[in-house]
Amino acid sequence: MIVVQSMSELADYLLREMNQRNWSQREAATRSGIPKTTLTDLLNNPDHVPQLRTLQALAVGFGVPLKRLIELSGFSLDEEDKVFIVLTEEERRAFSGMTPDQRRAVVELIRTLQQP
Repeated sequence: MIVVQSMSELADYLLREMNQRNWSQREAATRSGIPKTTLTDLLNNPDHVPQLRTLQALAVGFGVPLKRLIELSGFSLDEEDKVFIVLTEEERRAFSGMTPDQRRAVVELIRTLQQP
C-alpha cells in the first residue's frame, strides 16, 4: 500500500538533524546543494511534496540514507508498492497543493485505472 501523508515527519526529522549539527537553514541548504527557499518550504509547509532529486540532495548533504528520507516523506518502499509517475511541473504543483486525503484519493484512482 502507498501511504501519502503530511511531510511534517520529514520536516521534524530534518529540523532535529539541523539542531544536532547546529546548522542554520542556509547551511543545510548549501551543504545539500538546494536553494534555501526549497528547504524553507519543505520545513514550513506540511503539504509540500519534495521531488526525488531534492530528497537525494538532502540525503547527501545530511549524510543519511535516501531510503530514510523517502519513508519519512510518507512513501512506502515495499516491493509491491513501487509506483513511479512522471509529472509535469504543473501536475507536481497541483499534487503538492492537495491535502493528504486528496492525494490518497488520486493514488487510489490511479490504482483503479491500472486494473485490467
